[in-house]
Amino acid sequence: MYIYDIAGTPRLERILTASDRTILNIAWCPHDPNVIAMAVAEEQHNLLLWDVQSESLTKRMSAIGAPAKFIAWAPSHASELVSASLLGVITRSTTAGVPSAVEVPWQSRAGQTSSELAKRDAPRPGYPALPRLSALRLNALAADRYALGFESGLLVVLTGGVVTMDVPHKDDAMSDA
Repeated sequence: MYIYDIAGTPRLERILTASDRTILNIAWCPHDPNVIAMAVAEEQHNLLLWDVQSESLTKRMSAIGAPAKFIAWAPSHASELVSASLLGVITRSTTAGVPSAVEVPWQSRAGQTSSELAKRDAPRPGYPALPRLSALRLNALAADRYALGFESGLLVVLTGGVVTMDVPHKDDAMSDA
C-alpha cells in the first residue's frame, strides 16, 4: 500500500508491505493519525492494523464467519473496528490489548437476508442466491447504528442489532403494492 503526502506537492511518504493479497478496503483511524486498518483477500486473519509511523504491521485479526470485505472505525470507540463480509455478517473487533470480536446478529424484516443466512458457505439448491453487500456505513452520532446496502437494492439500517429500517429495491416495493 502506498501512502502519499498530498499537502503541497504530492510525494510518496510510505510503502507498507506485509500481504501479497488483494487489498479490499482501508480505513484511517479517526482517533490516531498513525493507525490504518486494512481488509485483505485472505480466509483467516484478513484484518490488518498498521502503525504508519514505524511502517509496521501491529495486529492481524479475523472477522467472525466469512472474511471481511468492508471496514470502518467506530466513531465513538477509539479501539473498535467494525467489519462486514460480502453477505452482511457484521463483526465488532476490539483492537486494544488482546483483540476480541463479537458478531452483530440481525434479521431483515423483508426476509431477504440475515446474519444467520449469510454464515452459510453456499446457498442451498432451490433457494435463491443471497444478496451481496455493496456498502457499509456507520453513523457518527449514534454509536451502534449501521447502514448496509446490498447489490439487490435492499437497504437495511440496524440500531443496536435491531433492524430499524428495511427498504427493498424500488422495483420490488412497486410489485408488492
